[in-house]
Amino acid sequence: MFTPFSRKYDHVGWTAAANYQVRPFFGVFARYTDTFRLPAVSSFITNANAAPVVQTLNMLEGGVKYSRGKIDLYATAFRTVYNSYAISDYQKLANGLLSPVTVYGDTKTTGTEIEGTWRPTDWFDLHASWTWQDNRFSKFVYTNSAGVLTDYSHHRVNGVPDNTFRITPGLTLFDRKVRLQSDVNYVGALYTDVANQIRLPSYWSVDFDAQFQITPKLQFGLIVANVTNAFGLVNGNPRAGTIDNSQAGQPVYIGSSLYQRNYRGSLTYRF
Repeated sequence: MFTPFSRKYDHVGWTAAANYQVRPFFGVFARYTDTFRLPAVSSFITNANAAPVVQTLNMLEGGVKYSRGKIDLYATAFRTVYNSYAISDYQKLANGLLSPVTVYGDTKTTGTEIEGTWRPTDWFDLHASWTWQDNRFSKFVYTNSAGVLTDYSHHRVNGVPDNTFRITPGLTLFDRKVRLQSDVNYVGALYTDVANQIRLPSYWSVDFDAQFQITPKLQFGLIVANVTNAFGLVNGNPRAGTIDNSQAGQPVYIGSSLYQRNYRGSLTYRF
């Protein structure tokens, strides 16, 4: 026996942008976007009576761009407001079982992005990018398993580092038949839970990438990830809680780390 039901959701999204070239090599730009995320079929898989909400987001960004000779440079400032950002977690019931729960909070992010490339010669180039962001819950009120109402507004959004940085020196050799480059990556500290109880430290890692053009149609690639076998925690233990973390203050914490040094090869043939 089937019990049909019908739900209807709608929203309007739009964007507007402007670009002005002050000089052929220098310009400024701005963009505003108002968008949304509607509930999907997956919102009702475990609960046909679920009441998901329409999540809305608006983003404002603006910046400058410079491209002349051997230098390309882009600088962007942005602000993003995400209403009804969903956090999934589990609450312990009176019988000791865990029940899934989704809590919605509002977030606000401000930040900057700077990206540039320098090509001093035909065979060497240097690319770098840096992102800084202050990503926080502007409103997050939560009732835990014990029935205690807690306000986590202004806490950092979990899983988002405040700083990320990458610098990539590269060599192009033998009439562009060989490309060698290395990524030096930095990921800043981040929190694993909305309560900001578990803080994962920042880390550095180095990757290596090589491309060899064997024939005009055949290319061999080699990637060595985490060359230095750096240790870094990329996320926490979701089973311990993504809102309140049960492992806070414990001498042992479970998390996911970077893979140790690993190798990948590829062979590409273009018809």
